[in-house]
Amino acid sequence: MKTIVHTLITAVLSLLSLYGFSQTINKITITIGGVTLNNSYTLSQFTSIMGAPNSTSSEMEDGGELIEMKYSNNIFYLHANEFNCFLLINNTYKLNGVVGVGDPIANINLLNPFRLTSEPKGANKMLYYAYITDNTCGDMSPIYFYTTNGIITRISYLMMDHT
Repeated sequence: MKTIVHTLITAVLSLLSLYGFSQTINKITITIGGVTLNNSYTLSQFTSIMGAPNSTSSEMEDGGELIEMKYSNNIFYLHANEFNCFLLINNTYKLNGVVGVGDPIANINLLNPFRLTSEPKGANKMLYYAYITDNTCGDMSPIYFYTTNGIITRISYLMMDHT
């Protein structure tokens, strides 16, 4: 998982430096446990808000240090001091205090995403994509909601575009 995230972050940063996006994009603010997605935090600032993680690891990547923090089974990442990646697999945290693992999928609508799409992933399983920007020409950064029988089982996000 960590290697995949590192590879994706490195690829995205390389592409962004080549194409230099500069359009104005409207965004929905997403908070988790008091921290705001896609905002800058030092490790000390992040942990003063979220509390001490169960474990922390870091390594240098293109574009800066990648810090992984595990809180129970949930994982949060800071890349170059930007909170831009997470994986939630238990009900400890809710996005904006309204939707989390264990909730019915209908709760996604409480986030007011700009777009919401879905695709089947097997018997009684669906993957929902909630887009948190109004970038209609290539938003590659939805929040992913994995469900079984209409209940959210996992939530993930990796910032893939420069918005």
